[in-house]
Amino acid sequence: MFEWEKDIDAVVYFYNLNDILVCPEIESRRKYIIDFQNIKLENVKRSRNSITKLLSKSNIYRLIENLLILSRETHLTVENYLDMYFNPINSDEFEKTIGFLVSMSNVAKERNVNFYVVIYPLLYKDIYGRYSFLQVHELLKNICEKHNIPCIDAYPAFANRYSLKKFTVHPIDYHPNRIANERVVEYLSKKDDFLQGYK
Repeated sequence: MFEWEKDIDAVVYFYNLNDILVCPEIESRRKYIIDFQNIKLENVKRSRNSITKLLSKSNIYRLIENLLILSRETHLTVENYLDMYFNPINSDEFEKTIGFLVSMSNVAKERNVNFYVVIYPLLYKDIYGRYSFLQVHELLKNICEKHNIPCIDAYPAFANRYSLKKFTVHPIDYHPNRIANERVVEYLSKKDDFLQGYK
């Protein structure tokens, strides 16, 4: 829970997809959540035998190898995120997370403070330009609606982009950079139903 100042009119909570609590089984998979996984490429390079070293001199071979590795690791990472929200093994932690969200909203209402949730997308699309977490966004929006918590999905601010790499801090760090945050703020500023009376 957060501290309150007397002159607060509104609280905007930017919900990131990894804000959810996770059980030990899912926590043990955290090794997959590293750049979807460029670090794996370095491990493969070090483990090559004489044949693969020879083949790796081919640009086409290296390209295919990289795509296969990244495809596999991306699948594992996407699966991990979806398990956080939809797999029964994490249901207790999911309910606790939602409970914290509802508690913050209730505390705000008690103090006559507006409380808003903004769902911040995970800044990754696959090689086909697809975003893999829309069902998570829908789940969160439905839960907020159920508990009468105003919620805005920030994904549309990035929906028309084929790649989201320019919005990340670093190729191996998918946190949003300044450009991403500015894009989200610009998107929110155009929402007529957002922060009414506080623009």
